[in-house]
Amino acid sequence: MANNKTAEGLERLNDLGVVEEKSHHYLSAAAKRYVNTVNDGKKCLLVSPTHREIDTLNALVRKEFDNQEILDISEQQSRTCFQDHNWTREQISSYQTYRPGNAVRFNTPLFGTHYQKHDIMTIAKVEKNKLVFTNGDNLSPSQLKNKISVGVMKSLDLTPGDKILITANNKDYNLTNGDTATIAEISPDGEILLDDGRTVPAEFESISYGYATTSHKSQGSTCDHAILAAAQMSNRACYVGSSRGRQSVKVFTPDFEHLYDSVKRNSEHLTGHDLIVARQEHINEISPKQNIEHIPQNEEIQQENEISQEKGLYIGI
Repeated sequence: MANNKTAEGLERLNDLGVVEEKSHHYLSAAAKRYVNTVNDGKKCLLVSPTHREIDTLNALVRKEFDNQEILDISEQQSRTCFQDHNWTREQISSYQTYRPGNAVRFNTPLFGTHYQKHDIMTIAKVEKNKLVFTNGDNLSPSQLKNKISVGVMKSLDLTPGDKILITANNKDYNLTNGDTATIAEISPDGEILLDDGRTVPAEFESISYGYATTSHKSQGSTCDHAILAAAQMSNRACYVGSSRGRQSVKVFTPDFEHLYDSVKRNSEHLTGHDLIVARQEHINEISPKQNIEHIPQNEEIQQENEISQEKGLYIGI
């Protein structure tokens, strides 16, 4: 740890037996580990750096719970929801960042327009300094800098027993961004009753699965046990993901050398101690035999790097 670099901290974790190489089954191994940990009554955080890996992890976790009859996916209902890409203010204010198909969620009313809080619009095309929505309206990104979140609309299959994450505030229903809860019942009209007694109205679109989370969203969250699954990632994502567990952390990857090289590139200076403290744990071997999964594309990792740089997320010593 002489140079105090994240990559060297990851290498130490590997020496401690925390990292497991699982070839193309690394996400299956991570999902199974998560399910086993939760079924043992322990609190666990499942973290991955890309949305593509998160989607696969959520599907694998739900399949495991369905196989164990904890979920019944034959009774699931589809719901179109907003999935936040967690853009920075700088990204939001630049028209060059946007693509047709991006969804824009208003987090506060936009003065001088008819747009209200929670309204969601889809971008039809992008012109210089102008976003054109599918309803024909157009707005300048500079108008939206502090007003919106950007993401994509995605269909979620939900069933009683599913764990969901609330991604926007709704005071009328006592829903807070970042809350997690379990679905108790889904009415025919789409209203969701949660196990804590709260209700998610049918028109509320800011929810996602609550099993796996991105490295970005996990910042500020800690849990007794953390599982990090990644084919490659930025050094910041490595630091955040590997420091979420208070008692233990486990890292699953298809190839450690590839993961190490991706973290080492442009590595920021961090305290190596932060990456290995409290990381001694008994290794439980997992040998799943599942289908080959998709490894995230390089451009998504590059976007993770760019976001970290734009936010100035550096930890020095």
